[in-house]
Amino acid sequence: NSLHDFLGWRGFPEWQELEHTCRFIFDNFIFRPSSGIFSGRQLAYRLNQLRQAKKVQDFISNILESDNRVETADDAVEAAFLFQRQWATFAFPRYLRALDLIQNQVFTDVGMQPGDYSAYALQVESLFLPPELPALEEYGLPIQMSIKLRDRLTLNEGLDSAIASLATIRPERTGLLDFEKALLEDVQTAI
Repeated sequence: NSLHDFLGWRGFPEWQELEHTCRFIFDNFIFRPSSGIFSGRQLAYRLNQLRQAKKVQDFISNILESDNRVETADDAVEAAFLFQRQWATFAFPRYLRALDLIQNQVFTDVGMQPGDYSAYALQVESLFLPPELPALEEYGLPIQMSIKLRDRLTLNEGLDSAIASLATIRPERTGLLDFEKALLEDVQTAI
């Protein structure tokens, strides 16, 4: 019953649910510090920072201000990208989906309504962005550029629509830096 109060959430968790879930994951699946995360509470806090950040720069600034292990701006950039790469887009969604399967089975077996973490796992995995933006990285377009171009892309209609809209962008009309324009042209040529 006490676990159900914190693990029976659906959709997006409240802070206490997220913190308890992250502590449960860390204590039962991870055991020791990994990729800059030292506790379940820190994992929850960092996920919350990522969700609340409007831009990557905001996320980096938050880490610089709040993490006493981060001393320089370069350290904050490294910590932010490490968290995004190792935790947000890979490890945490995997652990959360595993816990989702377990809690679903256990709570169903004892007659309680199980939680459903699938929507939150997907949002974390896509860095709380439309899912096409991180997916475009597979085609050579860095997430930071995808974010700059988001108003010109067709989003939330599938990756094919996003790629088709990317192909029609005229680099010279984007306001991107010259090297970003060249990168965009390379991506467009490849797709």
